Amino acid sequence: MQLKLSTVLTDPDLLFPFMQFMKAEASVNVLQFYLIIEEFNQKVLTPELTEEKLNELHVELCKLYDNYFNPTAHDCIRFDEDVVLQIKNICEGPAESVKQLQTTTPLFRAYEHAYDLLEHNFLPLFHQSD
Repeated sequence: MQLKLSTVLTDPDLLFPFMQFMKAEASVNVLQFYLIIEEFNQKVLTPELTEEKLNELHVELCKLYDNYFNPTAHDCIRFDEDVVLQIKNICEGPAESVKQLQTTTPLFRAYEHAYDLLEHNFLPLFHQSD
């Protein structure tokens, strides 16, 4: 039986064994990143962002950068260099620069990259596993 990634990610009974599989593959960081970015995107795409919300999102983005984009991070995922640079520039800028994520593509491209890794690399391996 071949499951779609969208089904696995939305069904807790399937997500838990998939997460265990990802841990065994030492790649749970890709799944964690995907789930975190999905939630982060919803927050950042809110049309009316207050200054307080921008500050919170900026701090959250900087943590994401430190954990997943920074080449020296333990959980680093290999994204295109321009994606990493754009995210780094937003982190180094003022909190208001988070608004750039509403109209530019680096976060979407990172999200898409993680999804592709999960769908094309890890899901087939998961299907073949015990």
